[in-house]
Amino acid sequence: DEDKDKDKDKEEDKGDDNDKGDSDSGSDDSDKEETVTVVDEQGREVEITTKTETKDGETETEEKRIYIDENGDQVEIITKTEIKNGEETTEVEKKVIGADGSETITKTKTEVKDGETSTTFEEKVVGADGSETITKRKTEVKGSEEETEFEEKIVGVDGSETIIKIKTEIEDGEEETSVERKFTGPDGKEVIVKTKTEIEDGEEEVTNLIEVKGAQIETKLSIKAESKEGETILKAELSTGAEQEIIVFPDEALQTALEEFQ
Repeated sequence: DEDKDKDKDKEEDKGDDNDKGDSDSGSDDSDKEETVTVVDEQGREVEITTKTETKDGETETEEKRIYIDENGDQVEIITKTEIKNGEETTEVEKKVIGADGSETITKTKTEVKDGETSTTFEEKVVGADGSETITKRKTEVKGSEEETEFEEKIVGVDGSETIIKIKTEIEDGEEETSVERKFTGPDGKEVIVKTKTEIEDGEEEVTNLIEVKGAQIETKLSIKAESKEGETILKAELSTGAEQEIIVFPDEALQTALEEFQ
């Protein structure tokens, strides 16, 4: 019996030590979650859930807001902020489900590190008709230098696809912008138009490059592509402001036609 009592005492002491260890390990951590419902300035009922986590000196905060807007659309906004080693990262995601069945998701991320700021933006819109648009943008600021990249993808209900890429660089007061538009029509025809704009000492120079079926041509005219009755149409804006359709000939005559156009 005495041996049994001694063993029991040892187990109790061991349990006390474990409890003490758990308490010490969690002394620097703190988790908090709270949900409230408020009425905002627009008279909307908003459900707000806030969650905060602190661990080893690092803090992460998440706030979720859910409400129905004036159009009857359901809106959900999630904001996350993380502070780590003096660096701060903020992410915001907004999701809107339309009463008509459309859906829009917007994501923004901002990072501040060593005095440099990086911002990324992404938006996806799915229309009630099935059309889809995806937009991406990234901006980086380093001292007096700034670089911005933009990309947009549009998928039409007719099966056409347009991808637009824009890149802008600013350095020492000089600015350079390049634009690439890739258009694929319902007929599968692919047209690429590249535009480069350079500004130096207050002077602007713009050049356009058209690529169709592997053939290329450089021009000062503004070019655009569009879809009409299932066919891909190329148009050039003349110096008078009028638009002129560009006829794309069969492969064997294409290069000659482009050379004449140039």
